[in-house]
Amino acid sequence: MRWPACRFADEPGRAVREFLLRGPEADTARLTVKGRASLQYPQSYKFLPIADPGGSVGKSMKYEDLDVRLCAFERREGTLRVLIQVSQPDLKSGRDFRLDGIQVRPKQSGKPLRLVERSAIDNGGMTAIINLLFTGDVDTVTGLDVGFVDEVFNDSFEFELKDIRLPK
Repeated sequence: MRWPACRFADEPGRAVREFLLRGPEADTARLTVKGRASLQYPQSYKFLPIADPGGSVGKSMKYEDLDVRLCAFERREGTLRVLIQVSQPDLKSGRDFRLDGIQVRPKQSGKPLRLVERSAIDNGGMTAIINLLFTGDVDTVTGLDVGFVDEVFNDSFEFELKDIRLPK
């Protein structure tokens, strides 16, 4: 019997960790799960460097067919808030940019910052707004690298998990 599965991914870059199946009959002691798994993840990135983030707030930059705007770069009491908008004015370009494929990395001379919050809004594939909050030695940040997926690894395979014992 074939059952529908639901996908759950808790963070960009993380594998799907679980799926749901319709429950077996009450007296079932063992079961077999068959399916097809698809793997897709970024294999390489290209980065747009922002050398002077404080002086680049509000300015638009181009990365291939995308418009990138640094909307906020705010240091406050050991935190750094970065807000970036990425727009694709020409949907005919065929580019598939996804929110989970956009990375923002602070360039700095001190200990690495800790990302404590990431939220994103996708406006129907034309505009993405990414809000990031970092903590740490934010005064050592000298620039930002905004990364976009360059190559994606794709593979699919059939699988079978046999003789899975169920709790009684």
